[in-house]
Amino acid sequence: MNGRAAWKRIHKRSSLGLGLFVLTLALAGCVDLAEVVKFAGISQTANQSFPGLVADMKDSCLRFNSYVPKNEMHQDCSKYDKTAPGLLAAQAVLIDYMEALGKLGSNESVTFGKNLGALPGKFAEAGLDAAQAKAATSLAAKLANLAIKGYRKHEIRKLVRAENGDIKTLTAALAKLIGNDYDQLLKNESEAMRDHFETLLHEYGAKEPLAAELVKRAWAADQKDLDARRKAAGAYARIMSSIADGHNKLAEHSASFSAKELIQDLGPEIEDIANAANDVRKAFQ
Repeated sequence: MNGRAAWKRIHKRSSLGLGLFVLTLALAGCVDLAEVVKFAGISQTANQSFPGLVADMKDSCLRFNSYVPKNEMHQDCSKYDKTAPGLLAAQAVLIDYMEALGKLGSNESVTFGKNLGALPGKFAEAGLDAAQAKAATSLAAKLANLAIKGYRKHEIRKLVRAENGDIKTLTAALAKLIGNDYDQLLKNESEAMRDHFETLLHEYGAKEPLAAELVKRAWAADQKDLDARRKAAGAYARIMSSIADGHNKLAEHSASFSAKELIQDLGPEIEDIANAANDVRKAFQ
């Protein structure tokens, strides 16, 4: 099989899957394209769903406030207007890194046009701590350096090993901000929702059974949607963890993996991401 021809057939499938596909070719020669295309597709799903997860942080805050009585304390939802750009920028660095691997593997020049000076502030506003913001900024700076110096295919092995620590840190940060922080917002919303609908049921109760039934149906529908979003938050965290694990395996064995061994070793990550990506898609389709 011609590795370059194989690359061209799936070149536009997925920005996040590009790097691992080409990296696999560079390290191991001809690989099982069915497995690689599967990884590319599910990676694209994770990429497409992230803006929905991020936007729902503010939406969850607003829904919480809608359930809380006017005379009680409401949350400040405006802060998520600053959180969202930083989260999107952080994942964009991860996507750009994978795309850079893809370009290096096909012997193309890496391009990177972001304003590095603006990134640390965005990352801080998104909730990344100092170490996490440093890792994301360092990775972005590395990408800019690759673009300026015109690195090519022979740099892939060195790049994967050098940046593995930053990939671990960045994916862990994104997993926490969505899997923990966003999920906590949804927990708060769930509690406010329960209090709201229980109050309505107490108000109508036996006096207006039809109205009470409508309240129960509305509660069930809202709770179902919220449960799907909580499931999606956990699923996204698992996607980040699986990407980190897969990249770590590539870094550890970059000089010695055969095609067969690489696909077998990445198999659990591919399956985990496929299942998790489906949960995210369902919540925000």
